[in-house]
Amino acid sequence: MSPDAPGVEVTAMEPPRARPAFDGVRVQAITTVAVVALCLMAGGRAAAGSVLFGAGVAWVTTFYASSRARVPEYSAGAALRRVLVGEFIKVLVTIALFAVAGRVPHMVWPALLCGYAAALMAYWLPLIRGAERVDVCRTD
Repeated sequence: MSPDAPGVEVTAMEPPRARPAFDGVRVQAITTVAVVALCLMAGGRAAAGSVLFGAGVAWVTTFYASSRARVPEYSAGAALRRVLVGEFIKVLVTIALFAVAGRVPHMVWPALLCGYAAALMAYWLPLIRGAERVDVCRTD
């Protein structure tokens, strides 16, 4: 029985494949290298460093939130609480890292934001593509 909803039994689901997450990290690294190369040619070393800083913000915060969400819990409420607290901390750390970026000399903000956005989008695209392949309504 679940402590969150008396009379409702919580069953464990089959764990998701690790492959889409690995694909996300791989695509994220390739995308970041491509954006760094473009910014290096167009804006110089300061722009390339800014892209790496922005991508680093995405990497650090996404890694923290995903590792926190993977810890097993005994109830759905506890799992939801863990994910929400992890996301709240992720937002705070993101804001803090952007505040640190504001103090770094020669930071190119458009390049920093492009690196951050590219890293976030590149990580989620393979996960979304992998989720489309899973048959959620399977009745085996």
